[in-house]
Amino acid sequence: MKHKIRRACSTAIWILLLRHICRKAEKSIMHSMTHALRVLRQGGVIVYPTETSYALGCDARSKRGVAAIFKLKGRASEKKLPVIAGSYTQARCFFKWNKHVERLARHYWPGPLTILLEPKKSLPVSRGGGVAVRVSSDEVARRLARGLGAPLVSTSANVSGKPACFSVLELKKQFGSRLKDVVIIDAGVLKPGKPSTIVRLTADGIVEVIRYGSVLVFEAVRRRRGLVPEGARRRGRNERAAGSARSAAEKTNTEQLKRC
Repeated sequence: MKHKIRRACSTAIWILLLRHICRKAEKSIMHSMTHALRVLRQGGVIVYPTETSYALGCDARSKRGVAAIFKLKGRASEKKLPVIAGSYTQARCFFKWNKHVERLARHYWPGPLTILLEPKKSLPVSRGGGVAVRVSSDEVARRLARGLGAPLVSTSANVSGKPACFSVLELKKQFGSRLKDVVIIDAGVLKPGKPSTIVRLTADGIVEVIRYGSVLVFEAVRRRRGLVPEGARRRGRNERAAGSARSAAEKTNTEQLKRC
């Protein structure tokens, strides 16, 4: 009996300790996000977690921020950079929209499906063309974009040609002192995920897959011009995780649309 009581007490203590650690970690992330938003509004660069890996980010409207990211990555400046929107409604505010995009976005967002869209106004990330846009299933990434009031650049936090980083330790090994002035939102060690699937929609709604990734886009989807038939795809781990995120994101859509 005493052994059972001792064991129960030990378990309770561990649970309380874990809750305390989680609360401290959450407070730390919230503090980092507040600091990160200040940096973003000033045209600076941050590192933040997404559902696929850590990412380098800046305000998609900031020429200074975009140039700094290219320099950090050692990447050719003529290349385009993908972005994350805080919700599909925010995406509608900044990018040209139609019924085909609406169907695809409502079905897959938040989640790792990236859609090539034309910006309503020229953005430094577009380099005069379309922009790869998605609404992340990661809550931190979405909150940052919503707090900024604009899409957030989301390119994998790695030196060009090297693998993506899933921990702050890996980031420091790759970038060294180059990240000394960059705000890092440390969410611990991330679970490695596949990159997002990138698609383009033709004028008549045909879905063309540019890069296959963690979202499965079937031939049936492409044949039906963006309509996703019931049972046409398996729900992957990332997509299931995104399900609850969709509900939370829906609540902000009406308010954001009013501010467009």
